[in-house]
Amino acid sequence: QARTLEALWGMDYGIAAMVKRVASGDPDNVESQAARRYWMVLFGDEGFRRGGDDPRNALLNYGYAILRAATVRALSASGLHPTFGLHHRSKLNPFALGDDVMEPYRPVVDRAVVRVVRSGGNLAMSPGLKKEILRILAERYEMESEERTLFDILTKAGQGLAAAVMSGDLSWKPPMWDFLD
Repeated sequence: QARTLEALWGMDYGIAAMVKRVASGDPDNVESQAARRYWMVLFGDEGFRRGGDDPRNALLNYGYAILRAATVRALSASGLHPTFGLHHRSKLNPFALGDDVMEPYRPVVDRAVVRVVRSGGNLAMSPGLKKEILRILAERYEMESEERTLFDILTKAGQGLAAAVMSGDLSWKPPMWDFLD
């Protein structure tokens, strides 16, 4: 999220420093404070809240559903079962692992929604807006000094996690990526 704000607005608004203060179990609620700041800065709107009736939430939810589906597909292609999560553990969630793995890629959706909002048109869900959000799958991102699609990056994440599970390596981290522009 800090890198997203940096890419969009030229600075991270203190989010990177807040990340360093998050302790196990987050007793100081730093993650929530960072999220509140992130959403306010992302849309330039102090009143924006996730989960409300704001049409930006519908766009974010649609984008996250696309991201979740692509993540689950990449995990399945890597031989992993998307139900068995690392941090998400609800018995009612058939895609807990997908939810875990997609977390570092959510800013791709956030940035796409900001692009839609900046265009200044009607934000009511429409085929045109859906198509604009779907662009996240075809756009190119930087990973390991190469241009990759989001699905390439998710596939690499799935393969890396599968290898870590097979070897018992508990130090696995998802591949780092960045926006190209």
